[in-house]
This record gives sequence, C-alpha cells and structure tokens, in this order.
Amino acid sequence: AEPDITPPGEVSSFSVTPGNGQITLSWVNPTDDDFTGTMIRYRTDTYPTNFSDGILVCNKTASPGCSDSFIHTGLQNGTTYYYSAFTYDEVPNYSEGVHISATPTEPSPPPDTTNPTVTITQPTSADTYSTQNSSIALGGTASDNVGVTSITWENNRGGNGTASGTDNWSIPNISLQEGENVITVTAHDEAGNTATDSIIVTYTNPLAITTESPLPDAMEGEEYHIQLKATGGSE
Repeated sequence: AEPDITPPGEVSSFSVTPGNGQITLSWVNPTDDDFTGTMIRYRTDTYPTNFSDGILVCNKTASPGCSDSFIHTGLQNGTTYYYSAFTYDEVPNYSEGVHISATPTEPSPPPDTTNPTVTITQPTSADTYSTQNSSIALGGTASDNVGVTSITWENNRGGNGTASGTDNWSIPNISLQEGENVITVTAHDEAGNTATDSIIVTYTNPLAITTESPLPDAMEGEEYHIQLKATGGSE
C-alpha cells in the first residue's frame, strides 16, 4: 500500500478572546477519520509557517469534529501574538495551518463614582454667619479619592465664580445683598462627581435708617415731623 502523505483537514471556527495577560483560543477539529490532534504554535512577529516554527502553545489530541480550547497565559499586555493551528494524523502528516492573532490588554479601571468632599471653615464652620460688611471672604478644604479639579461658588442673591486652590481653597471677595445670602461652594473631580457645602450669611447694613414710631396715615395738607434714628456708621 502507498504511504499516507495526506494530512487531515484544517480546524474551523478558530477564534481568540484576549484578556488581561492571557488569550483564550477556541476551535473545532476536522471530521477526518484519521485526525489525531491539533498543535498550536505562536510568534510575536509573524505567523508560524509550519509545525516546527515558533513556540509551542499546546498539542492536544482529540476526537474528530469535537470543539476544543486552550488558555494561553503569562502573556505581555500590549504585545500581539500570532497563532497557527496545525492538525495532524497518526503518521504524522501536518496541515498547512490556520492563522489568527490577538493582543492581550489590561482591563480598564472601574469608573470613578466617589464624590469629593468640601467643607467651609472660614470665617466659620457653622451653617450661619452675620456681618455688617457688604462682602465676605470664604475659605475651606476639599478632598477626593483621585483628586479635586476645581472649587466653584454661587450666591443665591447673585454672583458666582471659581475659588483659588483645591485641597485648600479660598474666595477673597463675595458681594452680599442685605438680608440672607445663601452661598454654596461646590467641589468637582475629573469624573464629574461633585459635593457641596453651604453657608447662610446675613448682611445688615450698618447705615440703615429706621423710624422711632410708626408713621401716621398721611392727610392732604397736613404737616408732619418724623424723628429718624441711624444706627452704625462713624461719629
């Protein structure tokens, strides 16, 4: 009888799934009756050209037509690995090979969902503050698991801006309106997470003029003398 020099058919559905430092190879073996096994080899510059080229990944015997897989571990992330799968029979006769490549990659870090923190400490750490000055300076601290990118502020009576500094921040001059001013300070991080702290600043005008007694109902043609009292100011 003439010697057998015909290799079995090639593998089919040869696929790769890259991971972190590893690549999973999957394939379906040919249905040839004389199929014995599949050898997979690799290189990092080009595909292995035959069953002795490159570096052995695995050499697995199996039944004809069955599905098989192998996890190639210990790989360098970012490096492309070129694979060739060669089937063989008992002789062994090797097929010409089927080729595929993949690059293992490090998984992306999970998204940053942690909010920063921000605290107003100057001129007080209390929730309220009273002043007779028409402007106020604020200061405080902020922190984040990755890093605070900016501190902004807003007065509900008008005005907004960006503080100087991040972990230790300051706002030198915020204009106040008479009465309550709700000033909100917001810390931002690179992922868009935010945190806020607020203070209610009550501004009383020191030159406010009030009447000593209630004003009477005005009557046309009558003359009235009203006594006024000024508080604050300089003598």
